[in-house]
Amino acid sequence: MTSQEIVIKLQKGGDSILGGIIANVIKDSNSELNRLQKNYDKYLGEVPIKSRPVIDKADKSIHNKLANDYRGDIVDQIKGFVFGEQIKVKYPDDVGSKLIQDFLIRCSMDSLDTELAERMLATSKGTRLFFIDKGGEVRATNTNPAETILVKNNTTNEADYGLIFYTYYVVNPVSGRSKKTIRAEWYDKENIHYFIKDGGKYIRDTGVVFEDGELAELQNPQPHMFKFVPICEFVPNTRNQPAYYKAESLIDGYDEALSSWLDEVMEFRNAYLKATGGEIDEKERLAMRKSRVINLPDTDADIDFITKDISPDYIKGLLNIMDDNIYKSTKTVNMNSEKFSGGGAESGEARKWKLLQLVFEGIVIEKFFKKGLMMQYKIVSSAWNLVTTKVDPLKLEFEFVRTLPVDLLYAAEVMEKFWSRLPINVIYALMPFIDDVDKVLGDLKAEKEEFDLDDDEDLK
Repeated sequence: MTSQEIVIKLQKGGDSILGGIIANVIKDSNSELNRLQKNYDKYLGEVPIKSRPVIDKADKSIHNKLANDYRGDIVDQIKGFVFGEQIKVKYPDDVGSKLIQDFLIRCSMDSLDTELAERMLATSKGTRLFFIDKGGEVRATNTNPAETILVKNNTTNEADYGLIFYTYYVVNPVSGRSKKTIRAEWYDKENIHYFIKDGGKYIRDTGVVFEDGELAELQNPQPHMFKFVPICEFVPNTRNQPAYYKAESLIDGYDEALSSWLDEVMEFRNAYLKATGGEIDEKERLAMRKSRVINLPDTDADIDFITKDISPDYIKGLLNIMDDNIYKSTKTVNMNSEKFSGGGAESGEARKWKLLQLVFEGIVIEKFFKKGLMMQYKIVSSAWNLVTTKVDPLKLEFEFVRTLPVDLLYAAEVMEKFWSRLPINVIYALMPFIDDVDKVLGDLKAEKEEFDLDDDEDLK
């Protein structure tokens, strides 16, 4: 259902038809939600090779299912590279800045961002919910994108409605027994509506909740205190694809090739039994495999093997090609490859150039994540601005700190060559390990005064 269709239905039928709308929205989104969950399951290790079919049904003794964690390596590498350091949020006003920093600390936003980045890269989407806690403070929590739906306006592309649904247990107050069901939270731009699935329908939740350790009636609907639907989403690209998507066929092919090769090694499937002067039926063949004994019925009978000559170097070369292509197609780096490590002989600066594709991929992901952060603070500031300091989301700046190798010897050589040819502040700005040039210059000035150094040459 589109946002406009929902508005029309609500205008005609009011909240009484909201349960039916929720059921329809979930049904319409079922295919996409299943895709997101399946993608995350692959990241966790539930990959196609684990359901590898048996080709020879008469031969089930050796059937390897080797899963190589490329998906996990790709996701974790990008996650560590782009989100390994806490995202810095800057605001020009001191009061607003303190409000934002307190929010980041209160929500443990560093870990929340890392967790959300993992979901986003592994599934193609991350989702976050905002709420007001009992102390009146704005809080944030990540939700499962496979259980979160946003109904967006076709014109503004902002959410007009949001839906979060999850497993829920209803307790019978008389018998004390619990029944497993689904609970849905429907968000519009003012309220939260709570529903419970009863049979095939969603009915309004009229139960009780715990407040301060005591039972209380559930307020339904309940105002959420934001001017927008308090859910935002984060995506890594416009393609609606997880980070490993382009390499999926290569990853599955690698698993299949390695599993089949190990089958050959463990059971000598590269050899076929040749019998002359007699016939071995299926029962005798299976008994022979079990006992490892062959009875020859005739002195003229003979049994030996016909072998396939498969070079291990061929298999190794094939796997190496697939390995390289997996990382190449996902813009990531095989850290164990000699092409990257160079046997320990390469400088950090040379390795940095080999990370260039990952850097470019990180820039794209960063831009899309900033878009999500802007929506996040648009939602959050709408609650802050009702009761406290005005915060303008357009004045926010986000800084991502990358974890790249730093070659200090190379940096020292650059400083040496440019010294006295460029201003000192320009030279320090070139140093990858210096974040705040003004602070460094201030510290050097104070050091010069303390130790009575003569000139800039002494500072060097």
